[in-house]
Amino acid sequence: MAMEADEEVLAIGVPYPWLMFGGSFTILFLFLIIAVFRGAADASLAMKALTLANCINIVLDPCLIYGYGPFPELGLSGAAVATNIGRGIGVIYGLYYICGGGGRIRLHMKNMLPHLSTLNSPVKISLGGIVQFLVAMASWVFLVQIIFSFGSEAVAGYTIGVRIVMFTILPAWD
Repeated sequence: MAMEADEEVLAIGVPYPWLMFGGSFTILFLFLIIAVFRGAADASLAMKALTLANCINIVLDPCLIYGYGPFPELGLSGAAVATNIGRGIGVIYGLYYICGGGGRIRLHMKNMLPHLSTLNSPVKISLGGIVQFLVAMASWVFLVQIIFSFGSEAVAGYTIGVRIVMFTILPAWD
């Protein structure tokens, strides 16, 4: 590994990002559906889909991490599985309303075909933002590599600190 983590950390931590990456389509579709609801002035459905996804995640997390009830004990991987299941159910909930379940937006199969000429313009506009995001992510990876030189405990402390800072400034972004 490029970061040279301890074998114990790798054994516990490597499956988590693979599971999250494998299920990344769920967060993509969940955010897309939420954006559709908000764009259609139906923010309550967006909130319901997110609340459902998060509640399922909150309930399944301890069950799949620690193996409560009929669930297997999966450790850290259980957190990824629970997150993907919760998000997937949020997507299904949103799709139900988009595909004819009484929401303001109705999606028909004829609207599912991509129009390349329509997609061209947003791609051109977003290229600068994509490059800016890639530079920001590359600098973050470089910073974490420096922190990794101080050991796994330093990385864990840094990660917790970043989460606390993000949680405290999140209300300012709205």
